[in-house]
Amino acid sequence: MPKDQDISIDLNLPAIKNFMRVNKLNGNGWKTVPVSPILRPFFTFSETDLLPIFWKSELLKRKMNELAGHVYAALGDYQEWYKDQAPGTLITQLITDVGCSRKPDKNSGGYRRNSRTMTLFEMKDHINHIRGVQFDPRDYKGRGYIVQSTIRTDGFRLQLLSWKMNELLAVRYKRFPENKVPLRIASPLGGTGDYLTEIRNVVKSQNDVEQIWGCAPDDITILGLDLGQTFTVAAYVLPPRDAADKTVNKRKVLQTHQVEEVDPPVEEHGVEEERQPAKEKHTTLTVKQKAVLQATFKYRRWLQGQRDSTPSGTESIASIERSLPALRGPDASVANYEHRLQQVGDNLEKFYNKSSNIIKRHQWDSQKAYRAEYAIITDKLLKMIGGSAGKPRDESNKSIIAVGLGQFASKNRLSSLHSSFTSFFVRKVQ
Repeated sequence: MPKDQDISIDLNLPAIKNFMRVNKLNGNGWKTVPVSPILRPFFTFSETDLLPIFWKSELLKRKMNELAGHVYAALGDYQEWYKDQAPGTLITQLITDVGCSRKPDKNSGGYRRNSRTMTLFEMKDHINHIRGVQFDPRDYKGRGYIVQSTIRTDGFRLQLLSWKMNELLAVRYKRFPENKVPLRIASPLGGTGDYLTEIRNVVKSQNDVEQIWGCAPDDITILGLDLGQTFTVAAYVLPPRDAADKTVNKRKVLQTHQVEEVDPPVEEHGVEEERQPAKEKHTTLTVKQKAVLQATFKYRRWLQGQRDSTPSGTESIASIERSLPALRGPDASVANYEHRLQQVGDNLEKFYNKSSNIIKRHQWDSQKAYRAEYAIITDKLLKMIGGSAGKPRDESNKSIIAVGLGQFASKNRLSSLHSSFTSFFVRKVQ
């Protein structure tokens, strides 16, 4: 952009028009403009943001003074008291009971029972311990969740943010020398994006396998995952050599959560049928994308039906959205779009955000079903190598999960699920 080009912001114009004017000045040929979605997104609030909001309520103001053990007449005085408190103090006392426990419960899992707050002194001591010269990450024993002083909500769901203590973040691990951290390809503590690397860069000989996993290559079960567009995942298990040489009594073919079993030979007239040893035992699993997206399709059909239904005396939501001017292509006009949106914005706001949160309620159910599909696939994959979701791996069961890292773009109207499934699978399996 030329140095003498005027890029000042015109305060008399809407922000979107200022953006489009500067966008044209720098020669950018994009036809897309940023417009906030009609469906209200998540908003994040820290306890500092919540203090003046709570202070306006006489009931919450009294609760806050009871929590402080002193009656403060001004908000500024209460804010001075709050500066020395543990993050999450107000949230865990006035909004939710998650994080009220001081210590994690070793006898039960779950986010609720293993969340707690940490004082500022404990935070400083924890950070100094991690940054110490003598600190060895292999001996790190942090457990549970530490509540942050932040919540986020979209008007329907309320989420409490926290830090997970039983793993060191990848950024923190990169600060340590290699002799102080476990090998990233054999340990999940380095983060999901850091240890997913090409195995040929780490394992170059049989000696490397024995040093990393402590056994011969023939004793390892390999689960290979190929991610794609039509099929969300296709899996193949290569068992250890001694297991592959044994007699195979039955074969399992799994496809889209369906299991077909071939029964073993039966005895006739007291004589068992001769069993031929198989050279290799094949176990495969394939999951089609349409099987995973059924919950999403159901939600889309329901939402389209709600848009098409015409209230008495008014225009349907579907016709209103079709009447909005284009924001892409040669006929795009931000000014016309904003002008039309001001006319119909109240109807759209009422439909998406004020109808008893029915849209977000169905969207939440769709997302839960979507994650449940991923959980079913993950459990099926782990059962192929003798495990299951939530069960610690048996040390005698040496297994390697190889994930295809190919990246590709979707060629149809359905978005590809390979990236989202990889992220879910890695976090669940680690």
